[in-house]
Amino acid sequence: MTESGYIELGISFLFILLLLSVSTSAINEIVVYVLKLRGKFLFNGIATLLGNTAAGKTLLENIYAHPQVKALHTSTGRLPVHIPAKVFSMALADVVNANQPAEENSSSAAESNPLENFKQSVAAMPAGDTKTVLQNLAQFSENSDQLLENIGNWFDQYMLSVSIWYKQRIQRMLFIIGLGVAIFSNTDTFSLLEELQHDNLLVTQISKAADEFISSHDSLADHPDSLKAMINQVDQTFAQLDVFDLPIGWEKPDSNVHQSLGDFLKDNNFSWTTPFGWLATALLLSFGSPFWFQLLKKLVNFRKELKEAAGGGE
Repeated sequence: MTESGYIELGISFLFILLLLSVSTSAINEIVVYVLKLRGKFLFNGIATLLGNTAAGKTLLENIYAHPQVKALHTSTGRLPVHIPAKVFSMALADVVNANQPAEENSSSAAESNPLENFKQSVAAMPAGDTKTVLQNLAQFSENSDQLLENIGNWFDQYMLSVSIWYKQRIQRMLFIIGLGVAIFSNTDTFSLLEELQHDNLLVTQISKAADEFISSHDSLADHPDSLKAMINQVDQTFAQLDVFDLPIGWEKPDSNVHQSLGDFLKDNNFSWTTPFGWLATALLLSFGSPFWFQLLKKLVNFRKELKEAAGGGE
């Protein structure tokens, strides 16, 4: 196979992976939407930030009941999937100050100085890591504005870790869903590559479709924001795959002929390597559709540059 042939093969394979990845990502979004995972993950992350103690849980509940945080809840009652640092800072300060003991509330110094009010309220909190952190943040604040900024920075730094944990969890979910997609569509990476190597007409057809897709898409569309749109995206992706005569999918058994399970698997070219091919497909799909889109785009542009260079040298 020539260099250009390998590039065409790579483009075809990447485009198939991209379509399967779009479907996998859409199914993942359906799972995340139905189980409300984003809001729950943020809630649990903030619970960990506040110590996961009885006092921390009370603080968390009051923060989520704060008017500014409640305004971020969706109309369907879903927990917010994102809380700006400024909103969290103000909500936390208000909640902490609201828990100040009654005898402290009469302090005129605290009433005239919000920072002192916060320090007194934190001092009345039960001992724990959260109390220590808040005392340190207050100690290095010269006024209430700087206190809110320090709390916001503390929150943002922790949310970076939460974001990494969430991405790792989503990647594990993509692998599991990708394995389901691989089995459902009977997509064995090794068999697929072997078939593409020996079917130049199929490679040309898929490569042309990949060119059209890349030329009409600067980036992948945002994830659908409704369950119906997510389901439609899955249907459309598999419909696009059906256009090609790909060596994937399951052949339906002949209703007029009795087939054993062994005959059915044999008709579908199932072998001892097939499960490993499914696992390879699942692993590739776990990288996510944006990854395969960018890689496909780079390879398509690289082929274009090679053709232009070859043409310019003639």
